[in-house]
Amino acid sequence: MVTPPAAPRPDERAGKDEWRRWALDCRRARSAAEIADARAAITDHLLRWPPLASATTVCTYLPLRTEPLGADLSEALHRQGRQVLVPVTVLDQPLRWAQYRPDGDRPLGVGRVPDPGPALLPAEQHQALLRVSLVLVPALLVAWDGTRLGRGGGHYDRSFARTALGSAAVRMTVVFDDELVDTLPDDPHDIRVTALVSPLAGVRMLPLR
Repeated sequence: MVTPPAAPRPDERAGKDEWRRWALDCRRARSAAEIADARAAITDHLLRWPPLASATTVCTYLPLRTEPLGADLSEALHRQGRQVLVPVTVLDQPLRWAQYRPDGDRPLGVGRVPDPGPALLPAEQHQALLRVSLVLVPALLVAWDGTRLGRGGGHYDRSFARTALGSAAVRMTVVFDDELVDTLPDDPHDIRVTALVSPLAGVRMLPLR
């Protein structure tokens, strides 16, 4: 069980910053064992998810220490011969994408996100994104209607709006079970996700209500 943060859960009138602070407090309160168990369960759910069996190209990401996605999913897909793309963060720009390389520790890039190395060339990246059938999207919280709250950089919203990413792909966010909430604030430019995966719920398509 997660240790409750000092602050109570925000109410429906709260803005993004208040929700984000609360969610980050929750993440920091989780034990290493809880995070490891969640990561193992989520990897198992995804590897058993039937649509993933036919996917040739998948977008994942390099997780931060407190996130519920583990690196073992990318490693497993890479071993299976899939093309695994991971994001390269550029300040105030859509994400660029690099081939996943299972080569251990990486330096930290923008926002202290692990740097995966050089991005694909633009033409190569465009063609790769057209083949993507699943995009795993990091989030701090997600609502039943698919509204997602990230860390505030806007990189995924810009990427979904301005590039070939997600044109026909499932946009799936990865969360702990208690990070699914009834409602979240959103803005006109926010792009909703179409699925979630969590340790107990497994893969669920959105909206759920």
